[in-house]
Amino acid sequence: MDTQGTANAGAYALIDALSQRMMRHGDMEAWRALFLGPRYDTIRFETLQLSMVSADAPQDGISDDERLALALRFDGMMQPSRKVDLILCFQDAAMALKAAMALQRLGGSRRVRTALTTSACNVAFFRGEQGDECLVIGSGIEEAEQALAAAPHGTVSVCGRTYGLLEEGLGQHVQNALVMTEHDEDTVTGASITLAPTQSAALSTFAGLGLST
Repeated sequence: MDTQGTANAGAYALIDALSQRMMRHGDMEAWRALFLGPRYDTIRFETLQLSMVSADAPQDGISDDERLALALRFDGMMQPSRKVDLILCFQDAAMALKAAMALQRLGGSRRVRTALTTSACNVAFFRGEQGDECLVIGSGIEEAEQALAAAPHGTVSVCGRTYGLLEEGLGQHVQNALVMTEHDEDTVTGASITLAPTQSAALSTFAGLGLST
């Protein structure tokens, strides 16, 4: 078996995936600076398990500076997307959940959608115009985008893998919230988290559960 050839083919596939990702979600000037200049030699790849938060903008819109500030607040990475307002990724599922809950609270009376997914991802690291940058490549981004499309408004939709990582400590992060799980026999395949409404928007469901504030 030609292991060197297999390794080279894998490296070329990752480079091609990075190129496609930048062309779909970035701008051509950034692509040219990376692929046609000396920064090309700074590209490296890692495989990481990442928990991704995909969400609607919590207010009328969200700027790049606000996206970055939110990512840094919870020790995450901002990722570009042309399909959803916001994608942040985290190596710690608990921090991803904290960010997702923060986005729900920031939405106020706007019933935003938020989805939380976890998967093994290929991540490209490279030197960009503003310093070190990273991009998640492959199916992880598409999975996050699709999860948001299926998420109900006003909830944090959690995939089964993420729920498994968070199950023991879930309660401390979602106090005063309604958690509903979906099962396949004894296995949790997903969950939804709905915050208690504000006092001005009391709902009988929450009031009956003692969750209204």
